Amino acid sequence: MDKIAVKDKPARCKGIDPASYEEFKDDPDAMLTAPLINDTTSSSPIAPVYAFLKQPPFDGEIPWNYTKFLVGRDGRVLRRYSPADPLEQGMEDDVKRALAGEELKKRAL
Repeated sequence: MDKIAVKDKPARCKGIDPASYEEFKDDPDAMLTAPLINDTTSSSPIAPVYAFLKQPPFDGEIPWNYTKFLVGRDGRVLRRYSPADPLEQGMEDDVKRALAGEELKKRAL
């Protein structure tokens, strides 16, 4: 059984990626390394995955593409990482702790 699952959602913010899901998925230049989360056809102005990722305590806009999220086995969002290098933000330690069932260290704000 896999302990970690990585999902990728191509960004379509500010008109940067007008490609359809199928075009993006098949684009050799995309260099995909994780399964894609498909586009939604919801009539809602926000895709369900983004509504989920913006729940408390992580209220607010997702600042830009390449933002990363750590979601626990119980489905709670444990951490949000800025588009900067996530390893510098402690992501590796956070993943190890989450897999071990340990509490994540408090972060300085």
